[in-house]
Amino acid sequence: MRTLTLTTLILGFTLTTALAATPTDSPRHPAPVGDYLVIQTALAADRFEGVTAAATRIAADETTPVAVSEAAGLLAAATDLDAARAAFATLSDAAIAARPAGADDGLRVAFCPMAGHAWLQAGDAIANPYYGAAMLRCGTFTDR
Repeated sequence: MRTLTLTTLILGFTLTTALAATPTDSPRHPAPVGDYLVIQTALAADRFEGVTAAATRIAADETTPVAVSEAAGLLAAATDLDAARAAFATLSDAAIAARPAGADDGLRVAFCPMAGHAWLQAGDAIANPYYGAAMLRCGTFTDR
């Protein structure tokens, strides 16, 4: 009976983790953008879980621009939170550059002066992926 309980717990944890890392795939945020937001949200929450899978999906998506795909591949190779944050800066630069001017996707460009890097995010409250809880609200929204 104890084995069944442990198996149930492991299965429940695995399913919960998989659901938490599932990309937002909606008309407003198609899969590559949803996966980017999974990464941004995880890093802002000081979590590495789900980052590799989301970056791998971005890199493999045929609709992803080459520079974004290559940057996502570098992020997918990160082995810890610090390396993921460094690679996320490259992914963010590529994603921002590839984003059409005046895009109506509900995303905003934010910039952290302490990190010297920008990122895309949904919502109105800054959620800094470069410093997480240590400086979660550090940054401002920019025009581009």
